[in-house]
Amino acid sequence: MPKKAIFVCDGTSRVGFGHFSRCLTIALEMSKHKVDVGFCGEFDGFAMDLLKGSGFNAVPKSSLMGVDLIIADSYLFTKTLLAQLKAQCQRLVVLDDFDMYRHDCVDLLVNFRFNAQAFVKSSSQHVLGIEYFPFKQTFVDIRKAQLSEPPLVEEVKRVLLVLGASDRFNITATLLCALDRALSACTIVVLSAEAPCVTLENNKVIHHTFTKDMDKYYRESDVVISGGGSIKYEAGFCMVPNAAVSQTAEQQADTKLLQGGGICFDVGLAEELLENPSVLETQLQVFLSKATRKKQTQQLAHVYDLNSTRNLVNKILGSRNVSS
Repeated sequence: MPKKAIFVCDGTSRVGFGHFSRCLTIALEMSKHKVDVGFCGEFDGFAMDLLKGSGFNAVPKSSLMGVDLIIADSYLFTKTLLAQLKAQCQRLVVLDDFDMYRHDCVDLLVNFRFNAQAFVKSSSQHVLGIEYFPFKQTFVDIRKAQLSEPPLVEEVKRVLLVLGASDRFNITATLLCALDRALSACTIVVLSAEAPCVTLENNKVIHHTFTKDMDKYYRESDVVISGGGSIKYEAGFCMVPNAAVSQTAEQQADTKLLQGGGICFDVGLAEELLENPSVLETQLQVFLSKATRKKQTQQLAHVYDLNSTRNLVNKILGSRNVSS
C-alpha cells in the first residue's frame, strides 16, 4: 500500500476542470485508505479552493521525487514526460481516455469509458470500463435516491447546458435559440466562463460560472446537454436524460458508444451543426421528446455501478499486474 500519492493534472478556466475534478474524486476515495495525497500542476483560484476545501495541498514538482505513487491525467503528455515521471516514483498510473499512452514506463493505464473493452486491446497494464468511472459520493447519493423512485418528467421545464471550459465553435447562442423554438416556459441554466449574449422569446436563461456544487444542478435538471466530456457520464449516473453537442471528433465517437448503449443522445458535432441548423433543431426535438427521455432513463438504471469509484481506487492501490 503506497503511503504517499501525487496527482499530476491541471485545473484552470483555460484548460477546464474535467481532469482535475475526476482526480479530486479519486483522491477523496484514496484518502479513506490513509494515503497522503498531494496535487501537482497548474491550478487557478477555483481549483485551489476545491483542493483546500477537500483537505489537499498543491505541491511543487520537486515533491514528485521518490514518491510512492503518481497518478497522471492530461491529454498533453509525451512518452518522454511520462518516462520522467516514472523515474521519480515507484508506480505510475495514467488516466488514458483515448488509448494514447501505451508505454512500458506506465504501470497502470485506466480507461473508464463505456465499453472500453471493445476498442482497447487489453493488457496487464489496463483497467477498463465504466465500472471504474470515478463519481463523487454526492452523485452516488443522487443515484440511490433516483433508483428508489425513478423520475418520469412529463414535460421538460429545466435544462442544464454545460459545453465545457471553452465553446470553441461559439455554438451556445445557436443552441439556445434552437432550444427556444423547441421549448416554452422553461428555464435553461448555462454553466460557462462567459455569459451567453442572446435574448430568448419563449424561455428564460440563467447563467452561472463554474461551480463546485454540480450535484445541485443535476438534482434540479430535467435534462442535461453537454459538450461531450465527462458531464454526460455524470448526468447519466445521476439518472438525468442527457445529450451531447460534441466539441471534438473524439468526444463524438465516445458519445456514439454511449448512444449505442442507450445512455446518451448524440445531437452531433458542433462544427457540423453550425453549418446545418435544421439538423440541430430536429435532433433536439427528438431528444426532448417524452419517448426518448423515458427510454434513456430506463436504460440508465441498469448500466452504472454504484461502487465504481471504490473499484477504481482498489485497482490503483493494488499490485502492478492488474487486468480488466
